[in-house]
Amino acid sequence: MILLRLFLENQKKIIDRTTLARRLFRWENPKSRALDMLVSKLRSKIDRPGHGTYIKSVRGVGYIFDLGNEVVSPAALAQLSAIDEDAAE
Repeated sequence: MILLRLFLENQKKIIDRTTLARRLFRWENPKSRALDMLVSKLRSKIDRPGHGTYIKSVRGVGYIFDLGNEVVSPAALAQLSAIDEDAAE
């Protein structure tokens, strides 16, 4: 399952690093920088200047994805999924 889809399915919930590593890479090393790099790359593609970040780090635990009051249309979800696939490459 791709990173953005995981975040969208678990919006406003903390996803721990071990769960993300297991789902994305099929391993359980939560200290790996590979996960941080992937999240950083996704942030750079979806964050808008002046609006903060949608993906927030929860120190020592993992990440939380929060769009706030924004609504995402099905067309936008498809576009975001394409962005996420590019970020994974």
